[in-house]
Order: sequence, then structure tokens, then C-alpha cells
Amino acid sequence: MEPFFQRYNLESKVMDVDLAKATALLSYRRTQRESADHMLVLYDMKKHQLLWEEKIGAIHSYQQQAQVRTVEKGYIIQTVDQLLVLDKHSRNRIVPYHLRWN
Repeated sequence: MEPFFQRYNLESKVMDVDLAKATALLSYRRTQRESADHMLVLYDMKKHQLLWEEKIGAIHSYQQQAQVRTVEKGYIIQTVDQLLVLDKHSRNRIVPYHLRWN
């Protein structure tokens, strides 16, 4: 997984690691373009495969990486213009809150 992100310079970042389940939560940008989709991936470190992938917004040249906090039942994700809670199992967006508009 890591060589793929390094080869294409997709600004990958490890957000969380669960050693008991051998999974890692990663964020990356889908392309090298100035405006790219911001992706969140759950990666199985034992099987070396993606368990799921979710678009969490867009990255622009002036934006920073998303901040992710893992809680018992989900992930709290803050991007530049939105705050959302993503359920760990179903990946449903429980609380989509647009900081710019709400």
C-alpha cells in the first residue's frame, strides 16, 4: 500500500491504527491535481487489502489534511469546510455539518 502512495505522491497520511484488528485508517488525495477528492481508506494490514474507501470532501491547494478522531462507534472527521461523523460499520454519515453554511 505504502509504495503506491509514495510513487504517485498522493499525500497519504496514517490517521489511526487498530493493532487488535490489524487495520489502519489512511487519508489521501485521489489525484495530484490542485483540486482533488479527499479519500479515507480502511486498510487490512494482515490481508494487505482495502476494506472500504470513502470520499470525505475535496482538497484544494490552500487546505490542510483532514483531522480524524476515532471514537467507539465511528470516526469524527473535520475538513476545512465540513464536520461529519462516519459510522465504523455501515460508513453512513451520521452528522454531516457544513461549517460554511450552518
